Amino acid sequence: MRYTMDFSLFSILISVYNMEKYIGKCIYSVLEQTYPNFEVIIIDAGSTDDSGKICDRYAQLDDRIKVYHQARQGIGKVRRNAVERACGDYYLFLNGNDYWECDLLETLSRTIWNYNCDLMIFNDKNAGAEGKVSGNPIFEDGSLFDRYNKSRIFEAILNGNQLNKLHTFAVKNTIIHSSDKQISQMKMDGDHAYILPFIFKANRIIYLDKPMYNYRVLPQRMTKKVYFNRISDTVKVHKLLLRYLELLNMCDKKHLEQFYNSFMKLVLGYISELSISRINYIQKRKMLNKIQNISLYQNGTVYMDKSAFTANEKILLYLMKQKYYDLVILNEQKNKIVYFLLYKIYKKIEDI
Repeated sequence: MRYTMDFSLFSILISVYNMEKYIGKCIYSVLEQTYPNFEVIIIDAGSTDDSGKICDRYAQLDDRIKVYHQARQGIGKVRRNAVERACGDYYLFLNGNDYWECDLLETLSRTIWNYNCDLMIFNDKNAGAEGKVSGNPIFEDGSLFDRYNKSRIFEAILNGNQLNKLHTFAVKNTIIHSSDKQISQMKMDGDHAYILPFIFKANRIIYLDKPMYNYRVLPQRMTKKVYFNRISDTVKVHKLLLRYLELLNMCDKKHLEQFYNSFMKLVLGYISELSISRINYIQKRKMLNKIQNISLYQNGTVYMDKSAFTANEKILLYLMKQKYYDLVILNEQKNKIVYFLLYKIYKKIEDI
């Protein structure tokens, strides 16, 4: 094929841990790309199945693939290790259980040629749900953003849109490396730890409403550590987001309400999941008390717009405020008698 487009080198960074069932298709989806100028950096983070061996076999077949084996670490450290070994012009992150459409890199290369972007955002779809695309389009296809209108992207993040998946971003190497120190200092693994600095630092961003990434939803075993890490990461991310809102002069009443509404709904969701989990009762109470004492949560109860919350969410907020943790757990376990009584109480309380 004759390319009349930008011929940038793409670095594809793949993290792998016990994915022998999926990693072959993942790597093959990269090798069958219609655009050939790429390198693949695979970090096998201590797999105990045959994932590492499968990766090694592919590396023997194609010298664009480099495989590194290491002890098991958090996804944040694995990603940073991959970045340190990459030398491309643009970086993409691919999970070892997912796969690409064959024209992803060609589409991105043409976009670079036409628009000279340093950050590209595209869409994804659920590989296990008959190819269902994730949510509605966030912006019109081909929407461009720079320092003058970048606030629109942060508006979308505040409104809870699907701009929270690192695997839907293609990032210029200069943006990656200028953000690396800040990301490593955050000591967290969530995608937003990368996405927010990338968006803030990028000079020219384009949104492509084209689903080119296929992701799989795999079950995750929820433990006390997993739950509290999710809440801890959510707090760190929202503190970072608040800092960017301040830098963009977006800390007016409207945006602060959106910010705290988004944060509080996420935390309430975690509380609901925690309440029905298999974690023992005493640990649940301790974790609920930790959540109640988080300063950002306490600020949220003041600045949030209560009209944006459901009756059950308001009941949950009231119970947390009063530290009625036993009732929080019973309510979220859908005890019908408890819910009926709480709803009666809620109807008589003016300010929850």
